[in-house]
Amino acid sequence: MPPETKSDSLAPLNGKSGTVSVVLCTYNGERYLPTQLASYLKQTRLPDELVVGDDGSTDSTESLIHEFASVAPFPVHFTRNPQRLGVGGNFDQAIQRCSGEFIALSDQDDEWRSDKLERLVTLLNQNPLAGYACSDAEMIGEDGQPQHHRLWEQYRCAPLEFLQRGDSSAQHLLLQSDRILGATMVLRAKCVRSLSPIPKTWLHDHWLSVMCELMSFHGVASPELLTRYRLHRDQTCGVRRPVGHYRQKKLSFSQRCEQRIRRRDRLTDLRVHLEEQLIPHHPELARWRPTLEEATKLAEQAISRDSLSWWRRKLTRLAQWWSIHPLSLRSRTHQGTDRV
Repeated sequence: MPPETKSDSLAPLNGKSGTVSVVLCTYNGERYLPTQLASYLKQTRLPDELVVGDDGSTDSTESLIHEFASVAPFPVHFTRNPQRLGVGGNFDQAIQRCSGEFIALSDQDDEWRSDKLERLVTLLNQNPLAGYACSDAEMIGEDGQPQHHRLWEQYRCAPLEFLQRGDSSAQHLLLQSDRILGATMVLRAKCVRSLSPIPKTWLHDHWLSVMCELMSFHGVASPELLTRYRLHRDQTCGVRRPVGHYRQKKLSFSQRCEQRIRRRDRLTDLRVHLEEQLIPHHPELARWRPTLEEATKLAEQAISRDSLSWWRRKLTRLAQWWSIHPLSLRSRTHQGTDRV
């Protein structure tokens, strides 16, 4: 099936009252996929449809989905992308094919607690102005054994805390880093209509949570461990290390530079999307121009500081070398330079 155009892709989002669509994006997921599919069947509130976007798997992923579709008590819609879209693009396309009022995002390698959909949909019904709900998660290893850590332990400020503080706090923290994991999210379909396309510089969950906050579709959070989040070596995005490594991790100079450049590029794409896609239809969103301009300016300044720091580091190392090496070696170095 060819990818839908933007105008066509918005049509299926009719948001049938009370219905839940589960979006599952797959790529060579045969190892853990059966466990995740089985957890859908154990839900106390079954989904009304499963929308699967496959990004060109070369293993048995497609056959596993078709086998599941033959026994599932709800429709399963499978689409194989004609070309690789990446994680963000795959979720973007699959979300637009949903027909439910609520959209639950699912990774292929996790496992859901049996009441996950029921709890998060109830939370959204209790907060009718919220655009999305999320929860904490239990970390498990490749073998499915608990790691005795919670997802939110890696954050100095967990989603439950900053989402309760109010608009400015949530928007600031979300712009700085990805604090809402897509595998723990359920969104209102009406809130994602204008959030496509997702820029390639953004991960889908970071983009959706930031855009919902900017458009005043604020999030709500539950501290319950509704997802068993798997850590393994083949992960393409998301959390990849045990909790605790993040706070202790020290980025190298080059990693820090790359991180700041990516942040600048994300802010640039966000500004473009607002100007071209949203502000023409929602003029009130123009209020975010000064905030994003200032954030972009600060990102540029950080990149400039890195450039100066690079030269400072080089000069410092040269001075250290000069002070350590004996005078005779320096003299021979100068003599060799003179002969050249």
